[in-house]
Amino acid sequence: MERLTLIQQVNSLMSTTDELLSDFTIAGWHSALLEEAKYSFAQIQKQFGITIQDNLTEQIEQELAYTEEYIRVQLETPMKALRRLMEDVHLSPLQRLQLLMELGKTHYLLGQWNQALDVFYQALDFSENISEQKAEILKYMGHIKSRQREYSSAASLYSDSMAIYNSLQNMSEVANIHINEGLNYFERNMYEQAENYYQLALKIATDQEDSQIIADCKHNLGILATVRGSFDDAIKYYKQCIETYENLQSTEQLASTYLNLALLQVDTEQLEEASKSYQRSLEYAQHVGNVELIGIIHLNRAELAIKQDDLTTAQMCCRHALKMFGRTGDENGIAETYKFLGCIYAREKKWQQAERVFQRSIQIFEECKNPLNVAEVRYEYGLMCIEQGRKEVAKWELNRALDSFSELQAISDVQKVKAALEEVALRS
Repeated sequence: MERLTLIQQVNSLMSTTDELLSDFTIAGWHSALLEEAKYSFAQIQKQFGITIQDNLTEQIEQELAYTEEYIRVQLETPMKALRRLMEDVHLSPLQRLQLLMELGKTHYLLGQWNQALDVFYQALDFSENISEQKAEILKYMGHIKSRQREYSSAASLYSDSMAIYNSLQNMSEVANIHINEGLNYFERNMYEQAENYYQLALKIATDQEDSQIIADCKHNLGILATVRGSFDDAIKYYKQCIETYENLQSTEQLASTYLNLALLQVDTEQLEEASKSYQRSLEYAQHVGNVELIGIIHLNRAELAIKQDDLTTAQMCCRHALKMFGRTGDENGIAETYKFLGCIYAREKKWQQAERVFQRSIQIFEECKNPLNVAEVRYEYGLMCIEQGRKEVAKWELNRALDSFSELQAISDVQKVKAALEEVALRS
């Protein structure tokens, strides 16, 4: 799913405001509102521009987190001004549509799903039946429903959007929607269906010679291969899309791909290479000011630090990640961080603290309907119980993890759980 940064969307809103100010009729009636919005956008751009010029340090990462929050707060004033402008009868249908689409995208980036949907529904009334604008609106609405885990609604909206793109012969967007359909199946651990959509998108993108979407397909196929334990295939896909993203200067995609490559390298015990990949990922994420991704990188660097027995660094990374996920409301991220904290406490033999955060992690993942991660936490919890000598609890947790991994066809995870169960049997 494509993702614009907040500052890019601020730039787009600024451009829209400038266009409206250049219209004498509109400016004459609402110049005060438009100037108010333009001034607010300019202040946001200035604040953000100062922040991203600094070096990659923990202090700057914290300032980036502050800047993201600053943008969210400061956007309230110009957004209200532009919403009041929507009542102006002098706006043409095209101007109203343009403004509604920009407002909807901004709400979307802020995670304000219901407000975004309300605005996009309004925008539909001003869009032509067969138009790029209507297709884009439906696509964004599909993204929102997907983020809300309403997958059936998302699929219906994607289908409507794709029908329009097919009519307009915009095959690159058709391929892009197939990727998102695949992502919906991947999120539900339906890997075969996800791969079918990724491969379909790849075929269309190859026919269109669309390098960006080809790379996006290979990136997702790499993630899928990693989950299935096909590590050689995953590395091949990641290296291919990294080369393309570098040629296209797709900075944010490079950050995500290096992150996923690092995760794979950690799983295959290539720890030095993983450290380098995490650093590359962090540099790219920092460059675009993607605070959410920076939090994810820190979380996964915590896993690497645990493997390297650097528990102090691991705890620091977890604390930073918790702050980030708490700010964005990412429940899965919070649960994942608790899992790593449980691993840290277990290494330190702080059994009660470890058990508490493991149980909290399982609870959140179950509420988020994320069986793969529930199984991962149960595996880690089971390992701790082996260390404690609690063999029956260890077997119970590990067998539940094994059932889930088997059902999800996570081959490498099945193998590691079986090895742990063999260890329990040997200790009996």
